[in-house]
Amino acid sequence: LTIKLFKAFEENNHNSKIFKEVWDHSNKVALLARRIALLKSFSNEDTEDSYLSGLLHDIGKLILLNNYPIEEIDLLYPKTSHANIGAYLLGVWGLPDSIVEAVAFHHNYIFMEPDLYTPAKTLFIAHKISYNNKFNIENLDETNINEIIAEFDKDEGDDLHES
Repeated sequence: LTIKLFKAFEENNHNSKIFKEVWDHSNKVALLARRIALLKSFSNEDTEDSYLSGLLHDIGKLILLNNYPIEEIDLLYPKTSHANIGAYLLGVWGLPDSIVEAVAFHHNYIFMEPDLYTPAKTLFIAHKISYNNKFNIENLDETNINEIIAEFDKDEGDDLHES
């Protein structure tokens, strides 16, 4: 499966352009996750888990794209997500639970405590920042990362932690 998956990057199939976009996005998220982990004074292990989670967070998407045109994925698998598929595969491969959890919940803030910083929360925030052109790896610092995290805790955390 791994060889087939990465070989798809080299082939000119129906999703080859999307593979490159996913890979570029994953690299950006990984670098952001590492930067956030360093700013939050994570241990070396948690910093590297945050980085690896960023690299691997869309592996489930790559697996689906390797087998189906993008237009068909939601029709074929409406009750699962690329995050669940990716987390399952990473668990089967024996990656640490912190990475599996981060990949599983990179679109979901509900299981994250406002004052607890983990690779999962770091990945979630890095993923969100990756779509915001206001921030990049060079301009993230202790002040603005704390403001960004406080916004997530206020905007998303309040609604999700109250129920």
